[in-house]
Amino acid sequence: MTRARPLSAAATDQDVGRSVVPSPRSPLSGAKHAPPLPRFVVEQHDEGRVHFDFSLEVDGVLVSWAVPLGPSTDPTEKRLATQADDRPLDDVDLEGRLAWDAGHYENRTERDGEPVELRDAIEEGYVVIALHGERLRGDFMLVHRGSHGGQRDWLMSKV
Repeated sequence: MTRARPLSAAATDQDVGRSVVPSPRSPLSGAKHAPPLPRFVVEQHDEGRVHFDFSLEVDGVLVSWAVPLGPSTDPTEKRLATQADDRPLDDVDLEGRLAWDAGHYENRTERDGEPVELRDAIEEGYVVIALHGERLRGDFMLVHRGSHGGQRDWLMSKV
């Protein structure tokens, strides 16, 4: 398995000449003053058993899922992702945490051809996002599959 980087370095490394992490501006806008894209981060933890936390910046907090096997880049694989409590946005910049991947994302969720706000998409249980990270690139989908013990279980897959 490849080594994780300190989260602060992965989340803030914006020198496109040295890094594959894209500029935090919307690639679709083409404008110099486009609004910044929201961030995502995947943290790798080894607390007795290796697992991954996948988090999206949404409305000033990190909406998070525990993904035991980590996100897959293979579209034929679906991974369990259990939604966790929202975390403060400051958590994305904490020193000493290890980022398995980090970058920016675009919400691509639609209903009847119209965009759906990400918070609403999460509540409705169907999310499509484009990730722009070092390891995770392209469209990914999260689909709510049920609840147990007060936790919401989702399936995460590349599309």
